[in-house]
Amino acid sequence: MADRKNADGTAALTNAMQNAIAAAPENGTVRLDCGYYMSINNAFAEAHDLRLDVTVVFIFLDKGVRKELTIPAGVKLVPMLNEDGWAGFKCIAGYTEEGVTLKELK
Repeated sequence: MADRKNADGTAALTNAMQNAIAAAPENGTVRLDCGYYMSINNAFAEAHDLRLDVTVVFIFLDKGVRKELTIPAGVKLVPMLNEDGWAGFKCIAGYTEEGVTLKELK
């Protein structure tokens, strides 16, 4: 039962993140506190890529350390996904040539 609860929570978080990006002001920044390390799925990436004017900042906990992943406006997520349609925050953070940044928070 715990697995189902986690899956439901992740789906709800993904939906909330998609809604926040869709509702963001033009050329705005959306800060999303995910609470924990997670992966982006194809549905979220496609929703994100419809709003390339928005900078997205994910806040999450990774092995006890709070981190901030910033995806600047203009950067597409769909090309970062693996063949199964997923990309973890650390994978996305590897796209530094696109301007993506990952930093530890104090």
